[in-house]
Amino acid sequence: MKNIAKYKKYVINTLIFSLISAALVAVVSVVIGSFNDTSQKIIWILASIVGHALLNIALIERSEEPGGSFELFKNTLYALIPVSIVTSVLGITTVLSSDLTGSLYQLYLLAVGVSLHVNILQLFKGASKLIDKIVMGNIFFTCLLGILLLPQIFLNDPSIELGDYYYRILAAAGIVDVTLSVLTLIYYKIYAQHHPEAKSIMQLFTKHNGKTRVWVWILIVFALIQIVPAIIFGVFSLFSRSGI
Repeated sequence: MKNIAKYKKYVINTLIFSLISAALVAVVSVVIGSFNDTSQKIIWILASIVGHALLNIALIERSEEPGGSFELFKNTLYALIPVSIVTSVLGITTVLSSDLTGSLYQLYLLAVGVSLHVNILQLFKGASKLIDKIVMGNIFFTCLLGILLLPQIFLNDPSIELGDYYYRILAAAGIVDVTLSVLTLIYYKIYAQHHPEAKSIMQLFTKHNGKTRVWVWILIVFALIQIVPAIIFGVFSLFSRSGI
């Protein structure tokens, strides 16, 4: 807790420094009557730092909330925030192309989504041996799906480099991953019905006040904007190439 307090103080100081610096750059630019490309880049860089600092503060606040262990997810975010800052700076200064910058942020989103999915699956471990086996299989296919999505991020058309089998494997892995996730929920619900002392699925996914945990919403958004479209696109591409 003491280390978190120091880290939070450092983040807040960075936020204040960035806000003051951005204001000074803007004031100087207005006074001298020159708001050139360099001034704009400085403003955007400082705005990026402010945005990342606010995200860090929100993460720290969530970390201090009781209940639910999402260490893998939180550590992934903590690791990616400084990497994201560097990426944004290199993108703003055009050291990295806009296409590469966009691909890198898709990669970061993928890492966040996979780590969150794995952490949520771990909530169900320990209920029964059968559920543990399903969860472990689900974690394996979640990681496999994450790896299979990498060509989708960095290649314009993965089938050209990897062949049509890429989409078949991607679709199959996605179907298995979703199926195992549903089976985990079904078997845990059955387990909870026969073990009143166990937490219900809603208790795992909600706070004491009944509100859904923010991590669950993040996973839903991640699935909707990255995994589901990729699988659907892969299936349609496979059918179109097969003439079906």
